[in-house]
Amino acid sequence: MLDRLLEALDTTCQTDLNETTLRLFTNFCVTRPIDEEALIFVENVTQIEDTSLSAMVLQIVEVHGSSIHMDGLSQPWLLHSLQVLGRVCCQDLREVLAPYLMNSISQCVQELHALVQKRINSDMAWYNTATEFQAFGKGLQEALWLRPLLDASLKASIEAWPTVEFIQILHAIRLGSQTMTTAGITNCLANQIDSCCMDCLVVRGDLDQPTNQPTKHLIEGLAHLWQHTPDVDHRALSLWIAQGLDISSDFRCRCLTQLLTVPLGFVHDFLQVLESYDENADAACIALARLLVSTPKVLADWRPVLLHMIAKHDLTLTEYALTHLKAQRWL
Repeated sequence: MLDRLLEALDTTCQTDLNETTLRLFTNFCVTRPIDEEALIFVENVTQIEDTSLSAMVLQIVEVHGSSIHMDGLSQPWLLHSLQVLGRVCCQDLREVLAPYLMNSISQCVQELHALVQKRINSDMAWYNTATEFQAFGKGLQEALWLRPLLDASLKASIEAWPTVEFIQILHAIRLGSQTMTTAGITNCLANQIDSCCMDCLVVRGDLDQPTNQPTKHLIEGLAHLWQHTPDVDHRALSLWIAQGLDISSDFRCRCLTQLLTVPLGFVHDFLQVLESYDENADAACIALARLLVSTPKVLADWRPVLLHMIAKHDLTLTEYALTHLKAQRWL
């Protein structure tokens, strides 16, 4: 053991790693009793010759068992060190570092959980915090050697971790939903998106509950459409479908799926109908009826939209339809 200690000291003095490595040597081999674990730490860190790894090992050991004050949410130094520790030559170091490393990761995840949850529950902007958390989770996901060390809950979350593109789409949809004022739409979609973000990053599985599955399917359908079309009209109509109809979630999901295949002219004309609805509901309903009849492939699935618009209009058109026709035959 003495020979190994002298060799480690010699290697430490010959490297260009800076004073961090010397502090690491002092921490393990001077201020505490020298043992096998201490020698493995020093030997491996000096051989790998990575400054960030030396700093990471020193920080993890020094803060082990106490709270960490983090300056950066994504902890780039920790993510880089996870990549370095993935090398074959780091196997011994990984084994002795595991308890310290898991303590640091656990505290980091808990703090990020709390930050995301606080911002969402306080109706504060959460996008930057969410993307930083996503980046940290992706780093854990890519460190395959780390998987067996994670507890069951964190492991399950990491295996189903959302992509940064999905977080970006959720944010874009949320911003878009806040601009919708057509046809008496009330802005309720933002809360559903917040719930989806919370489920992805903080409380996984909440949207899998039977009462919350309609929200999950709706947001997934909306995100799928936005991911597959950048067209402004398609996205605008999808927002109206998602939050502007007092009808079943299954119907909304069918319409969102169909939006990817309907003619662009149908989408444009439909939006024009919506824009004119508040000013002249009678004419808007008639225009929509004609539009649906002229597009047979959407007639069956989109009929409830027209019935919904008629039901909301309590003037001449509703009275005429109820008096002379059954609503289902109005088409």
